[in-house]
Amino acid sequence: MNQTMISTGFAPDPALAGRDLLLDEGWVHQRLAERLGLDGPLDIGACVRVRAKYRIGESLRATYRLDTPTSTQLVTARMFTAPATAAGAYTKARGSAVPVPGLYPVLLDRPYDTVWWALPNDRRLRNAAALLAPESEAAAAVIQLPLALALPGWSRSHIAEYSAERCLTLRATDRADTTLGYVKIFAPGQVDVQALARRHQQVARTLPCPRVLHVGRDLFIQEPLPGLTLAQIEPNQEEAALGELGRVIARLHSMGEMDGMGGMDGITAAPAFRRLEVERVVHSVELVALARPDVAPLTRHLARRLRPGPPAGDAPVLLHGDCHPKNALVHGSGVALIDLDQAGIGPAAADLASMLAKLAHRAIVGDLGTDRAEALREAFLGGYAEVRALPQRASLAWHTAAALVAERAIRAVNRVDVKALGCLDQVLEVALGLVGDPA
Repeated sequence: MNQTMISTGFAPDPALAGRDLLLDEGWVHQRLAERLGLDGPLDIGACVRVRAKYRIGESLRATYRLDTPTSTQLVTARMFTAPATAAGAYTKARGSAVPVPGLYPVLLDRPYDTVWWALPNDRRLRNAAALLAPESEAAAAVIQLPLALALPGWSRSHIAEYSAERCLTLRATDRADTTLGYVKIFAPGQVDVQALARRHQQVARTLPCPRVLHVGRDLFIQEPLPGLTLAQIEPNQEEAALGELGRVIARLHSMGEMDGMGGMDGITAAPAFRRLEVERVVHSVELVALARPDVAPLTRHLARRLRPGPPAGDAPVLLHGDCHPKNALVHGSGVALIDLDQAGIGPAAADLASMLAKLAHRAIVGDLGTDRAEALREAFLGGYAEVRALPQRASLAWHTAAALVAERAIRAVNRVDVKALGCLDQVLEVALGLVGDPA
């Protein structure tokens, strides 16, 4: 427990007294080995935390990958703030739990007000079990279409991405493991799946972007595209790929300007993009200070400089909404956009700033040299400028500072990224440098 507290630097959270235990891989390894097995102690090899979502004073969710002698299993814990709430969640989950070989599908860890779910069990996702067994009758019922029509040849499902209580992405394959498509399952009420699918289709008519093959109940199926993500390519390919991504993002932004943004079904339905709005950015600054009081003096300066907001005059465009290296596929000299779940209407500087903040953050945490980060930044902006005029310099600077806070710093806290938390003061200083230090 002490080791985790030292590495995160978090202030105590009385509402979630067991927070640091649930984030400690060693403690979780021992706890689950003792309690998760149906027939006694469970033989667990590796126990790795793959995802976390921490809300100060409200909840903690942590997903672990367990390697057992027979399988690899994802399990997710949610820590509640009251025993009765945890017990109620457990009782509700137990009534609809799907069996998991050798494991308790749902487990109440009463001393820590925590409930564990073994995938395909999840607090909110309802259809994971059916689609992990695609040839079952349950799968066809969930898809609302015979399998042979929805995705011919689909016989196996592989977990590609999992965000507990929110979304599960499956790679659908045939018996020879050929990828046929990707199935994205959402928790009920998380997104308007029909509108999201229409937006994907609209973009795919103009830009490299996977087409939607079928829309079902809280899910859609997309075609597979060749290539590797920007995060997976060789370093000597990055500059060219970033330049091409800049051009593609510029074309996406230009789509949102057509016809005064009218008459474009799927694009006009996009919600406003709010992550980098002034109030949310300042709130993110305050949350960072709450979690890490040691950086509070920096956050006070930063909040004061961010409150006036960006300069006026940026026309709204269609944004990708999550512009970073994992959401761009590189194939040859081309780049395709994937994952438009967070697309929305807002200033072009918001998308550009997301990428610039990511590059700056990679340099801060030591994943990228400073000169290399600058070269990639210039390649990305240069590609964009070939297609569309760049936003005002002051707007780009404000939005990049905002993204360093509302995307990089707050995610270090919410996702309990120990490496990023170790550089939190540097992230805030770089953001402050972009908007000017009033001290």
